[in-house]
Amino acid sequence: MIKFRYHPKHIPNPAQVALCLEDTVLPDEVVPVDTRKGEQHSDATTISPCSGQAVHLTHYAPEPKAYAVNRYGFEAQRQ
Repeated sequence: MIKFRYHPKHIPNPAQVALCLEDTVLPDEVVPVDTRKGEQHSDATTISPCSGQAVHLTHYAPEPKAYAVNRYGFEAQRQ
Protein backbone atom coordinates (compact mmCIF):
# COMPACT_ATOMS: atom_id res chain seq x y z
CA MET A 1 0.00 0.00 0.00
CA ILE A 2 1.37 3.38 -1.02
CA LYS A 3 0.32 6.28 1.21
CA PHE A 4 0.51 9.46 -0.82
CA ARG A 5 0.69 12.47 1.49
CA TYR A 6 0.27 15.86 -0.13
CA HIS A 7 -0.77 19.44 0.55
CA PRO A 8 -4.45 19.73 -0.43
CA LYS A 9 -4.09 22.94 -2.46
CA HIS A 10 -3.91 22.75 -6.24
CA ILE A 11 -0.17 22.43 -6.74
CA PRO A 12 1.21 20.84 -9.95
CA ASN A 13 3.68 18.29 -8.54
CA PRO A 14 1.30 16.46 -6.17
CA ALA A 15 -1.34 16.45 -8.92
CA GLN A 16 1.13 14.75 -11.26
CA VAL A 17 1.91 12.10 -8.65
CA ALA A 18 -1.81 11.50 -8.06
CA LEU A 19 -2.35 11.03 -11.80
CA CYS A 20 0.57 8.62 -11.98
CA LEU A 21 -0.86 6.58 -9.08
CA GLU A 22 -4.19 6.36 -10.90
CA ASP A 23 -2.41 4.71 -13.81
CA THR A 24 -0.67 2.07 -11.69
CA VAL A 25 -2.20 -1.15 -10.45
CA LEU A 26 -0.71 -0.67 -6.98
CA PRO A 27 -3.08 -0.03 -4.07
CA ASP A 28 -2.78 3.49 -2.72
CA GLU A 29 -4.28 5.79 -0.14
CA VAL A 30 -4.38 9.55 -0.60
CA VAL A 31 -3.72 11.44 2.64
CA PRO A 32 -4.01 15.25 2.62
CA VAL A 33 -1.50 17.03 4.88
CA ASP A 34 -2.08 20.74 5.47
CA THR A 35 1.38 22.22 5.91
CA ARG A 36 -0.08 25.62 6.84
CA LYS A 37 -1.51 24.00 9.97
CA GLY A 38 1.73 22.12 10.72
CA GLU A 39 0.19 18.70 10.03
CA GLN A 40 3.49 17.56 8.48
CA HIS A 41 4.83 17.37 12.05
CA SER A 42 2.14 14.99 13.30
CA ASP A 43 3.08 11.41 14.33
CA ALA A 44 4.50 9.12 11.65
CA THR A 45 4.07 11.65 8.66
CA THR A 46 7.83 11.70 7.96
CA ILE A 47 9.04 8.59 9.73
CA SER A 48 10.51 6.91 6.67
CA PRO A 49 12.58 9.86 5.41
CA CYS A 50 13.77 10.87 8.89
CA SER A 51 14.67 7.32 9.87
CA GLY A 52 16.57 6.82 6.64
CA GLN A 53 18.47 10.07 7.06
CA ALA A 54 19.27 9.28 10.70
CA VAL A 55 20.70 5.86 9.81
CA HIS A 56 22.68 7.24 6.87
CA LEU A 57 24.10 10.20 8.76
CA THR A 58 24.97 8.11 11.83
CA HIS A 59 26.51 5.07 10.13
CA TYR A 60 27.41 5.81 6.51
CA ALA A 61 28.10 9.51 5.96
CA PRO A 62 31.78 10.04 5.07
CA GLU A 63 31.95 13.09 7.36
CA PRO A 64 29.07 12.97 9.87
CA LYS A 65 28.09 16.37 11.24
CA ALA A 66 26.89 16.45 14.85
CA TYR A 67 24.07 18.88 14.02
CA ALA A 68 22.63 16.65 11.28
CA VAL A 69 23.01 13.44 13.30
CA ASN A 70 21.26 15.04 16.28
CA ARG A 71 18.50 16.63 14.21
CA TYR A 72 17.50 13.53 12.27
CA GLY A 73 18.08 11.23 15.24
CA PHE A 74 15.75 13.36 17.35
CA GLU A 75 13.04 13.42 14.67
CA ALA A 76 13.24 9.65 14.15
CA GLN A 77 13.00 9.10 17.91
CA ARG A 78 10.11 11.59 18.25
CA GLN A 79 8.11 9.76 15.64
